[in-house]
Amino acid sequence: MKKRLFLILCIAALALSLAACSSPALAPVETSAPSVTETPAPTAEPVALPNPIHETDAEGLVQATGIPLPAPKGAEDVRYCWIELVNDAPIAQMEFTLDGARAFLCAQPTAGFEPKDISGLYFDWTEASAAEVKYCKAALYTNGEAGYIAWVDVVPGLLYNLGMTQGASADTLIALANAAFVPVQGDADGEVQEEKSVEPDERYALYWELIDKVAAGLRDGLSSDQTAQLGISDVFARPGAEELGWLLRDLNSDGVDELLFGLSKEGDELTPTYDIFCLLGGVLSHPATGWEFNCWYLLPDGMLINEWSGDGYDRYHSAYGYFNGSLIPGFSSAGREQYLKLDFQRFIEERT
Repeated sequence: MKKRLFLILCIAALALSLAACSSPALAPVETSAPSVTETPAPTAEPVALPNPIHETDAEGLVQATGIPLPAPKGAEDVRYCWIELVNDAPIAQMEFTLDGARAFLCAQPTAGFEPKDISGLYFDWTEASAAEVKYCKAALYTNGEAGYIAWVDVVPGLLYNLGMTQGASADTLIALANAAFVPVQGDADGEVQEEKSVEPDERYALYWELIDKVAAGLRDGLSSDQTAQLGISDVFARPGAEELGWLLRDLNSDGVDELLFGLSKEGDELTPTYDIFCLLGGVLSHPATGWEFNCWYLLPDGMLINEWSGDGYDRYHSAYGYFNGSLIPGFSSAGREQYLKLDFQRFIEERT
C-alpha cells in the first residue's frame, strides 16, 4: 500500500513538472531586431567630357577646318588649335605675339554678312564702335583692358575675330587685325596669281589625266554622252569645241591650284569658264559647271561671277566666293569691264 501511494505521488509530481515546462511565459521577452549592415550608395563617377580643343600646326589646321591662318610677318610664339562644335562648323584659331602684344585670331565659315562674337571672351564691354579691317566692315568691343574685333570676309564666307585679354585698345586691335588677316581668295589690293600651264608636281596627276582624256576626245569629236561620262560641260560636244582650253589657278590662295576649263578667243575680251575642278582629300571634285548661257567669270579680288540667261537675251549674274571646294553666295557690284581675261591653253595643242 505504501509502495503504491509513493508511485502515485511520483507520477503526479512528474505531470506537474511537464505542465510547467509547456506553459507560456507570464512576462514578454524583449528581443532586438536583427542587425542590418547598410551598403552605402555608390558614388557617381565624374563624366569625362571630350575636350573640344585640338592643338595642331598650320598644316593640320587647314586639314581639320579648311581655313588657312598664316602667321603675320614678325610674329612670335605662334600656336594653332581648332575647336570642335556639336552643331556648327569648327573654329580655326591661331595665337601669336606681335610687337609685344599677345592676341589670337579665329575664323569660322558663315552664311551671314554681319560680324558676330566667336571670340570666347566673356567680359562686360564698355565701349563699342565700328571699324574696318582691310576691305571688310568690322565691329569692335573693349572694356579698357580686354577686347575683340569681328569682321566677315563675304567672298569666301568666313567670319573672323581677333581678341586680346589685355592691352586691347581700339588702335591695337585694328592694327593687329590688319596684320593677321590674309584673305583666302587673294590679296586685298586686287593682285591675283598668274595662271599656270606647267606641271608643278605629282599632286595634280588627276588633273593631267582628265586633260589628256578631254584632249583625246576632242580630236575624235565628243558626244553629249561622252561629256557626261567625263563629267564636263556639254559645250565640249558643240561646234567650236576645238577652241576650248584649260588652265591652273589658285583661286583661294591655299597653295593648291584649281583646274579651269573655258574659252579664250583672239579679239574677244570675255573669257568664260565652263568647268571648275579641285582636289579634296586626293579626290577630284567638280564644284561648278556651265554652258554658253550659264558660265563663270573671275574678278581680281578672287570672287566668281556666275552670268546666266534663260533666253539668250536677258542677262543675270550672281556673285560667289570659292572656299574649300565650295561656292558660297556673296555680293559684288562689279561690271563686265572688271572680268579678268584668262589665257586658256587649247586642248588640241600639246600640253606645256
